[in-house]
Parts: sequence; C-alpha cells; structure tokens
Amino acid sequence: MYLYNDFMEVNEIFSTNLARTRKMKGYSQRELAKISGISHRMINHYENNPISVPINKLKILADSLDTKITAFFDDSEYEDNSVENLDVRWIKKINEIRNLPEADRKEINRHISSLIEKQKLREQSSS
Repeated sequence: MYLYNDFMEVNEIFSTNLARTRKMKGYSQRELAKISGISHRMINHYENNPISVPINKLKILADSLDTKITAFFDDSEYEDNSVENLDVRWIKKINEIRNLPEADRKEINRHISSLIEKQKLREQSSS
C-alpha cells in the first residue's frame, strides 16, 4: 500500500510540474504538442492522469520545455502553486512586456496600478 501511495504521489508531482513548467514557458497544451511532436491528447493525459510516461517521452518533454527531466519530479516545486492557475496568455504578455523598453514597462506598471486602485475604491464604496 505504501508503494502505491508513493507512486501516486510521484505521478501527481510529475503532472503538476509538467503543467506548471509548460505554463511558465508560455505554451498551451496544443503548442507543446506541436513543439514536442507528442499529441495534444497525450499532453493532456500526462498533465491530468499520468499512470506511466515512457522515458523517451520524458526526454522529449524536457527538451521541448528547455528543462531537465528531474525538474518534473522535484517536490519542492510541487509546493509552490503560484503559477498553477495562471492563464497562458498572461504569461505570454508578461514575456512580451519584459522585452519592451524600460519607459514602456514603467507606463504599463502605472496603468495596472491605476486600474487596481480604481477597483479597490469601487469595492470600498460598495461596502
């Protein structure tokens, strides 16, 4: 029973880290499928119900995501859920913003801060 529980925990860590790494790189499942040559259906399966992933697929996924196979099994990463639910489109935008000149990045930051402040004021006035 303990071995089964450990196996299931490793699978959960793998699937969570695969999805997290994919999202951090700004890829959708379909985009990773195109890059890796692994079908979208299998990418989805690996992220949601991985019973066994062939070692050659692990290597392909790691290479496609520019990471090491061991990163998929690092349980310290598993504890950090900060990007797990981020929309891939936001990550892509953030990466695009990083490439803008500093003055433009500051302007975007000011605009976002202004929008957040407006929302806080709306929430305060409605309560």
